[in-house]
This record gives sequence, structure tokens and C-alpha cells, in this order.
Amino acid sequence: MPRLRENHGQNPSTPSGLGHRMTAFHFYLQDLRGIFIAIFLLTWLIAVPGYVIGWVTGVLSFRRRALHTRLALAAPLGISISPILAYALARCVSITAVWIFFGLLAAAFATHLPSLLRELTTHKRCRLLRVAFALAGVWTLFAVAELLDLGTGSRLYYSVTAWDYSIRAAITNSLSQGDLPALSPFFRPGEPVLLRYHYFWYFICGLTERLAGTVVAPWAAIVGGTVWCGVGMLAIVPLYLRFFDPKGRQDILLRSLWGVSLLAVTGLDLIPNLAFYVRYLVTGDQSAVWFSSELWNNIVGGWIYSLLWVPHYMAALIASLMGFLIIWNDSESLESSMRKRIVAGVVAGFAFASAAGLGIYVGMVFDVFLIAWTIASVLRRRNRQAATIVLAGLVCLLCLIPYFLDLLRSSVSGGEAALQWTVRSFTIPERILRIFGVDGPLITLANLLLLPTNYLFELGLFFVVAQMQWRRFRSLNWRLEPSELAAGLMLFTSVFICTFLKSSVIAANDLGWRGFLIAQFVLLLWAVPYIAEWWRNRRVTSNMNRRFRLFLAIGVLSTGYEVFLIRAYPVLADRGSFPMAPMFSPDRHLGERTFAVRQAYEQMQNITPVTAVIQHHPEMFLEIAPFLYSRRPMVAGGLTCSTEFGGAPERCNGIRQPLLEVFNGAKADGSTPNVEQVCRDLSIDYLFARDTDPVWRKPESWVWTVQPIVANSFVRVIPCHGQVVQNKKQ
Repeated sequence: MPRLRENHGQNPSTPSGLGHRMTAFHFYLQDLRGIFIAIFLLTWLIAVPGYVIGWVTGVLSFRRRALHTRLALAAPLGISISPILAYALARCVSITAVWIFFGLLAAAFATHLPSLLRELTTHKRCRLLRVAFALAGVWTLFAVAELLDLGTGSRLYYSVTAWDYSIRAAITNSLSQGDLPALSPFFRPGEPVLLRYHYFWYFICGLTERLAGTVVAPWAAIVGGTVWCGVGMLAIVPLYLRFFDPKGRQDILLRSLWGVSLLAVTGLDLIPNLAFYVRYLVTGDQSAVWFSSELWNNIVGGWIYSLLWVPHYMAALIASLMGFLIIWNDSESLESSMRKRIVAGVVAGFAFASAAGLGIYVGMVFDVFLIAWTIASVLRRRNRQAATIVLAGLVCLLCLIPYFLDLLRSSVSGGEAALQWTVRSFTIPERILRIFGVDGPLITLANLLLLPTNYLFELGLFFVVAQMQWRRFRSLNWRLEPSELAAGLMLFTSVFICTFLKSSVIAANDLGWRGFLIAQFVLLLWAVPYIAEWWRNRRVTSNMNRRFRLFLAIGVLSTGYEVFLIRAYPVLADRGSFPMAPMFSPDRHLGERTFAVRQAYEQMQNITPVTAVIQHHPEMFLEIAPFLYSRRPMVAGGLTCSTEFGGAPERCNGIRQPLLEVFNGAKADGSTPNVEQVCRDLSIDYLFARDTDPVWRKPESWVWTVQPIVANSFVRVIPCHGQVVQNKKQ
């Protein structure tokens, strides 16, 4: 659909004469400031609480550890403990109690700060510290560059992760506005609608936004949280190699570097993606050219993909692993007194509770593993470890009672079961079989038979590592170290559940996609000695070395392709090099339209109260930008009012229909809707019209007959009780 290029008497740089001239560079500087402020504030909500809690509780013998180990523990501990404690205080006491809690932790940290700085000065030449700070710095710059808005002049391009971040930005903004229980920002049928989501991570991000005020936008707070999730991941890998791997301190720096480096390796996604792109260039078929390299198949996400797209699931993984690591080290050693085991169980219980609220599917899979490992511990007569896990489970359930009650209150009766049996699908063979009319049980059988090939493509190098580890275990007649047995059970639990079960709450199979992160972590740990051995013997010609080199190269290039798409896809799609995904734009004017929409919302934030209800077309293109930039409530967001996040779908129909009539410019019988009456009935303050709305093309509609409060070539924001103007097309 061609856009209207006329300016309708308005200066697009200063809509309705309000504000000052903005450019993409203005937003770029604004975003950089907001993101780095968010990173700094999250230090006091994550790393500082993690350090203080580690010191107070003494888990993993925290106080006796070297400086680099304590610093490495701080971020994972904070990610594991802060979310559940902040949630519990806000839900059961008040938001003021949350600020008091974090204030006390900051004060306690301040008493340690002088000695910590002295230690840091003493250890400034420590290679481990230098490497750790360098890796954290590189990751921070990389993540920020991938996720912030970029552009030139009057063109602005968000990262493709905005497809997910837009929903979470609206949730984060809602959580920053009030106390718990959390309310859905997408649906306002006249009474509060409880949020049906695992929102603990976005509650922490919301606290950051609340601390900073308007300086930090919701999505900028999420980017700051993504940076800290990456730091937590950079720490949890060396921590497991140190405290879980039987080699312990042996070559810990080298093994840690290999482990962290493997985060840049994924499967063989590059091969099908390039094949689909070549097909697009030759035939013009857009159906299999995606804006993420992972979307060609049922996702087993690479580490960089998961960190940038779903940081809350990565936080859930870190919390789960941290809780188990505490139990592993503090329940069976000779130094483990009753008090130490109780403390370990309580802290681990907090971590498991956080995991459930951070990413419920990761927490669910890990809980099944914990049950299986408890049974295995009893059978192996490791009763102290089993008792510690049971205590952790009880603490976890106690902490989550309010959260589960809220989920039950927000649930909708009827509908499909939340979990369903399945066999993980393999997209390409499925499509081929369906072309030949094959369907039903035969498709399921084909998916079952092709599981090894499916996982070969999705795991790549790590699939080879799994094969090698299997042969090694068989050669040992399955006489495994306790850590190998635990890791193997962790792997099996994750693979089995994520292969034969799927979640059906939303269209995406988040259980199968995200619960597999646990298996991927085990494979990463197992890959470290093999990759180190390959590197030492890389000049030796052998089939195994060639295989390693090939899969490693494709795995790194596949990650590189994902990184490239995240940043470059919107720009290249706007220029015609890629097909434009419909959720981004219906035409090749994404950059201009995104700039105009963000510009309009920026001005609305300056001239409207935070309670002002701004409603856009509920079913048109470009839902990303309103969710991402609005920072104001809406009545109905999305095709079904986003009732998958809270509310009953049947309540949506009575709200969506009058809104559709308003934004389409006509009722079903062809008559003109009473816009002011709809606004009054639904308590809407402003209507946000875009050039993609059908009503935009009707010169006699409210879009052109009411004085806008903000306007440019792509957007007109109309007050619901605005003044009618004589010039119908001003």
C-alpha cells in the first residue's frame, strides 16, 4: 500500500508545532544514556545484593574465596536471589519495603567497599581479573550495539529483537507504575486484569525504570538487564568448571576461556538459511526467509540468540544452575554442618523460586531433574544432599504461593491443556511430506525417525560432543563420577521433556524451545575438554579433527549470521535485499515510519500524564512500535487484546469490535461510528492513527476533521474530545 507523502500542513520535524527538531542521532544518544544508566542501576539491584548475600550466608564458602571468585559469584547470586525477594516484599508488604531492602544491602556493601577496593588494587595484575573484566566489557558493548535503535536523519531502525522486546517493554512499564499483583498492560475491559506471565525479570527491570524516571525507557531497562544476564552467563560457566567439574582448579583459566568461547558456537543453521535465501533470489519465494536464523526450524537457540532474544529465560537458567551448584558444594563436603546445609537449602530454594518466576518452562524442566536427582541421591545413600534438595523445594514452594495464586486467579477456564504430548517437528521434511499429501501419524513417525538428523542440524558441534561422551561413558561401563551422573541426568531430563512435550499457552512452543537450554549447558561443559584436546592436536590430520574444524566453523558462522540479521535485517529489508516481515512494515518505509511513530510517542510523553490511555488500531501492522515506545496504557493491544497475557478472550470481542469500526472508518453496515461515544465507553483519551490504518485514507473521517495534538506524515494523535476543524484536510 503506498503511503501518503503529503505533509497535510504539518512540519514532520515539529508535529503540531510541539517539541524541537529530532533526528535519529538524537534518539541514538538518548538510548545510549538510558541503557548505561540502567546497567549502572542494575548493578545495585543484582551484583551488589549478590555479593552481600553471598558474604552473609557464606554459601560456596564465599568469604574464604579469592577476590575474582567472589566477584564471579556476585552476578549469578544476584540474578538468583534478587527477583524472588523483591517480588515477595512487593507482593506481601509494599514497594517501599523493596526500596528499604535494597537500600540496606547497598549500605552493607558500602561497608565492604574500602577493603574491596584495596583488594582490587592488590590484584590488579591478576590475569583472571583482567580477562574477566575484558570479557564483560566486550559483551556489554556488543549487546548494546546489537539492541539499540540506529538510523540516520529521519530513518530509525530497531533491532529485530524488538518483536519480542515490545511486549516485554509494555510489561516492564506496567510493572514500574504500581504495586503487585501485576496487571496486564494490554487489556482494560473496565476492571483490572491480572498479568498471566513469568515476569520476575521484568519486575527488576521495572524497578530500574522507576528509579530513573523518564531517563530510562522500559526497553532500555530491558537492554540493561540483558547485559547483566550475559555477565551472569560469563560467570556461571567458569563457576561450574571450577566447582562442579572434577578437574576443579586444574587449568581453570584456560578451561574457562574455552567454555566462554563456546557460547559463540551454535548448530548448522547457516546451511538451510543460505539455501532458502538463494531460493528467494532465484524464485522470489519469501516463505522461508526469516529475520532470525533460528526460525527455519523448531528452535534450539544458540547462546547468543538466547541471550539477546529471551534474557529472562537465560536468567532462569542461571538461577536454576546456581541453586543446584550451592546444594552440590554445601551439602556433601566434610565441612557441611547442619547449619551450612540449612542455609544452602534456603538460598537454593530462593534461587529455584526465582527461576520459576523468571522463565517458568526452564524452572519446570529443572524441577523435574531435581526430583529425579533426589531419588538418585537416596538410592546412592547421599541422604544429606537429598534432604537439602527437599528443603530447597519447600522454601521454593512457600515463596511462590502468592505468585501461583495470582496465576490461578488470572487463568481462563476451558481451552487446550497447557502441556501436550508431541514429537519435536523437523520443518523441512514435514513440508516435503505434506506436499505429497502425507499427514497425521506418518508425520509424527517421520519426525521420530529423523530426530538424530534434526538435532544434528540444531546442535552441530555439540551433537558430535554428545556422541563422543556417549562412547566414553560406554567405555567406562557407566562407572561415572557423581558430577557426570548428575549432568547426564540433567541432559536426559531436558532432552526428553523438550522432545516429547510442548507448551500450548501461546503459538510458540516455549517449553520445547527454552527448556532445552539446560541440555545445551551440559553439552557446553562436556565440550570443553574435547575442544581443548582438538586445539592441542589441530595440526594432526584425522577424521575427527576435520569434523571438529568443520562443525566449529559452521557453528561460529551461524552465530555470526544471527548477529548480522538482528542488526541489519530491518535496514536491508527496507532497501529490498530481504523480504519485509509483515510484523515490521507493510512496505519499504520501515525506517521513516518507525522514526515518525517514536517521535510522536516521545512528544505524547511530554504533554500527557502517565495515566493517559492512548489507543492504536488493535489489528493492523506495526504493533511493535506502539508497545515499544508508548509508555502509556491501552485498552486493547493485539489481535485478541493479548489475552494470552491475562483476561478472558470472550471479553475482548465486545471491546475490539467498536475499535475496529473506529480505525476502519465504518461499521459493518457502512455507517459512520460515533468515535466520541466509543472513547467515552472505553475510557480512551487519545486515538493514535497511522498511515497504515484504513481510516487514514478517508478525508471525511475523524483523522482529518479533528485537530490533532501531534501529527506528522505517518501519524496523527487525536484527542477523543478534540475540536472539529473547518479545513477538512489541514
